[in-house]
Amino acid sequence: MYKAYLLNRGKQTSQNPKGVLSHRTVNRSLNALSALFRFLTVESENSEGEPYFYRNVMKKISLVQDSETYATRARHIKDKLMLGDQDKAYLNFIQDEYGQHLDAKRLRYYQRDRERDVAINALMLGTGIRVSELTNMDVAHLSLKAASVSVRRKGGKWDSVPIAKWVLPYLASYVSIRQSRYHATAATPALFLTRGTDEPRRITTATVELLVAKYSTAFNHVRITPHKLRHTLASKLYLETKNEHLVATQLGQSSTSATGLYTHIIDTKQREALNQLHGDEDDK
Repeated sequence: MYKAYLLNRGKQTSQNPKGVLSHRTVNRSLNALSALFRFLTVESENSEGEPYFYRNVMKKISLVQDSETYATRARHIKDKLMLGDQDKAYLNFIQDEYGQHLDAKRLRYYQRDRERDVAINALMLGTGIRVSELTNMDVAHLSLKAASVSVRRKGGKWDSVPIAKWVLPYLASYVSIRQSRYHATAATPALFLTRGTDEPRRITTATVELLVAKYSTAFNHVRITPHKLRHTLASKLYLETKNEHLVATQLGQSSTSATGLYTHIIDTKQREALNQLHGDEDDK
């Protein structure tokens, strides 16, 4: 019944005119429940050394067949990616232009958080890490000298992720004001902070999602999610290397099964190049 509810549920966003959840979204919910029941029946135990449940009912629930091919998914998301120099233009917009039309109150908050917000967007665009990996980062996990960051991947494994060098100045600017701007102390482990009433707090994934939506909408009238920043990095990295294994490693994926999406996104770039070559021939 819950599976049927998900398949027929209206999505609470104007971004989806069809008003239904995608099969991928439904499957994420089902996978989460499967992981929970696996934990309760196999991986954990109560005070008497027995599993909480003896029967994993989620084994009887099949996933929904995804009706979208990689090519279809690529067409849906390619307009929300920041390919070419658009990612740097986006960061410059946040840093230099966003505050020009704000009222005094919103301008004050923007000026306080500008270096942090630029650094957050730049780090996702320059590493492809997930928003949860970013918000769980501590100061000790970032090495500007080595241009890398340590993150805890899905499954709890730690991974050292290279950072694109052009991102480092944005991170350095934030680190330089983190203590004074957010009242961080030696007892404040989180890298990215928000100002609390009594003490700084670790930034939440919801806050990051809201700030990405806010800046992207103002930038080009297209509301995007942190996951689209991850798609952007993966697409640009594949465009540069044509190496699915390298992309999978950068994203922290154990296989290349999910990287086929980026090959289809880049197909549009290849088509543009071919069309340009054809145009050159016509000119001759």
